[in-house]
Amino acid sequence: MERKKTKWYQATERMLYTYKSMPIRIMSLMQHIELVRQHLEPTMISNYELQEGKSYSVSSPVEAAALNRIEGEAVQKLELKIKNLETLKTIVEVSIDTMLDAEQRKLVKMIYFQNMTWQQTCMELSVDKNTYYAKKNDIVKLMAWCFGYMPDDVAEEVWGLFADQALMQRHMVG
Repeated sequence: MERKKTKWYQATERMLYTYKSMPIRIMSLMQHIELVRQHLEPTMISNYELQEGKSYSVSSPVEAAALNRIEGEAVQKLELKIKNLETLKTIVEVSIDTMLDAEQRKLVKMIYFQNMTWQQTCMELSVDKNTYYAKKNDIVKLMAWCFGYMPDDVAEEVWGLFADQALMQRHMVG
């Protein structure tokens, strides 16, 4: 792999590194939804006593519609973010579980989820630096294709992903 990483390589690594924080981000956004709803709830309690004369009620149909609209838009944006994060999280999980073998999954866990250095990983796996980077690059290339960052034609060029039927079958069956 060349010294300067390609955009698909960087995007793939960013996705793998941020995966472990996705559940926390989802919980945070859900909490934001609750705060939006609480913030926009009317703070006055309705009074249902019979009163003669004019009513000076704070709540009006226009005000209620405006609050519903503001809440609806804010909540919709947050819910969309949550849905997108949940989808990305699932894509990472399914890609790793489906496309990688046990050794590759272990390497992903060490590098991206435990943030181990290449030296620590090499010692743990008893491999040299070149082997480590070769295995890591193979994983990133495959994940880039799974995540949609690398088009099929580039995958064929870069890795020969579909040229080797045995490799394709191993990943589809394995």
